[in-house]
Amino acid sequence: MNKRLLHSVFPFLLVAGSLATAADPEPKQRSGRPLRALLVTGGCCHDYDRQKLIIPRGVSARADVVWTVVQQGGKSTNAQIPLYDDPNWADGFDIVVHNECFANARDVEWVERVLKPHREGLPAVLIHCAMHCYRTGDDRWFEFVGLQSPGHGPHYSYVVENLEPKHPIMAGFGEQWTAPKGELYHSVKLFPNCKPLGHAKRRGDNKPQVCVWTNQYGKARVFATTIGHYNETMAEPKYLNMLTRGMLWAADRLGEGAFRETDEKTDDRIRSLVAAPVNKPAAQATTKCCGEGNLAFGGPTQASTEESAKKNFARNAVDGDLNTRWCAANGNANETWQVDLGKPDHVKSLRIHWEKGDAAYQYRVDASADGKSWRGVVDASDNKKVQQITSHEVDAPNTRFLRVQFLNAQPRYWASFWEFEAYAGKLPPLPPGVAERSSGKPTVTDVQSPAGFRVTTFAAPPEVTYPVCIAAGLDGEVFVGVDEQGSLGKKKGHGRVLRCLDVDGDGVA
Repeated sequence: MNKRLLHSVFPFLLVAGSLATAADPEPKQRSGRPLRALLVTGGCCHDYDRQKLIIPRGVSARADVVWTVVQQGGKSTNAQIPLYDDPNWADGFDIVVHNECFANARDVEWVERVLKPHREGLPAVLIHCAMHCYRTGDDRWFEFVGLQSPGHGPHYSYVVENLEPKHPIMAGFGEQWTAPKGELYHSVKLFPNCKPLGHAKRRGDNKPQVCVWTNQYGKARVFATTIGHYNETMAEPKYLNMLTRGMLWAADRLGEGAFRETDEKTDDRIRSLVAAPVNKPAAQATTKCCGEGNLAFGGPTQASTEESAKKNFARNAVDGDLNTRWCAANGNANETWQVDLGKPDHVKSLRIHWEKGDAAYQYRVDASADGKSWRGVVDASDNKKVQQITSHEVDAPNTRFLRVQFLNAQPRYWASFWEFEAYAGKLPPLPPGVAERSSGKPTVTDVQSPAGFRVTTFAAPPEVTYPVCIAAGLDGEVFVGVDEQGSLGKKKGHGRVLRCLDVDGDGVA
């Protein structure tokens, strides 16, 4: 594997997932070496921050695939991403999944570096906007894709018809499937080695547009689908089944037992990633939360005071980042903070992420239609419950402004909170890891690290308890020595070495 693509930031803590003892060389669900996949993503017009979670986790729930994820190029259309600067960029991988969108990266020599390993036999999967990439003025990229698509129609749900029910990729797909949200690409030219597996009829002229197919490019098998603009569609079990089978087929691994069905619990877990928090790059890492549906998110704010010297500004409380907060400039009671929702709405639920996890915060929340006349919606002035995240059901119609008045905290802390949420319906569930804040248990947010480092949870109790030593292998394996007695004894035979593997590229063992 290309060593410069290995983890750029070493995991700090250790958590539950796929664990094996040193005496058990492979996790029990594996059969032979896992497929080593590279997911290349980034560029214009799509939510690649979440899709880079949905694809690896969804596929690895169905097959033994170990992922390396490279997201580069920002939101541009013309980036020549650093990955492809290296002529050996694909070394060590069994398959590459292209989910990138760089239509205006047109340098022929550079595009040839992308194509060369595939032409020589490296299998590929192409998703959605990968069909619109690298328009060099000739057919070189489209010959790899197997199909030429100049553009797409409006956004709507469409029905995909199965053209090859007996093809192993389309097994279990059924006669047809409705993509819940979509952006149907137009297919204007099929190359000789392209084999259509599914199509959908576009609105207006009802002409079928190929949207699932295979291609033979040089020595490489290619599976491709233009389906996948929206996260909601990508997270659907039938889509992930097709994508996984397509990957296994392209890598010539779609034999007996290679694909496994998922249960409803697993499918729901993958669907939850549609609105999952996402991280910025390591150098500017965040703990994300509270953006989807939060009426207060990004709204104009003001406060009676703010701790500006430490950059604890009022606006930080609605930026969706649980590493930034508003803090008053002093420890006085009756400090206030407020947010403008932008327009009147019927607010029905609130949630505040206070700074400290060992305090009982006392406060009030008021609502206003005009920012002048206020009415109380939450009275926690006598609260004695120690809780970092406080939630409230309210009935506040015609609300444009919300104001928090801090009264006190036991023990004595300043007015300060990480994030404020307001919703027109029920509160959404807290993202994994964030929910732990409300329990008072230690989390990675309690760990201090130097600037430029990102702290994440990799494995944790009960699987990894009392770690006493740690080592890592070049293939991403993390070995942890565990003392099962903790500090309670020194009997022989109560230590273990665990091998922790991140098999789906989500940063968790």
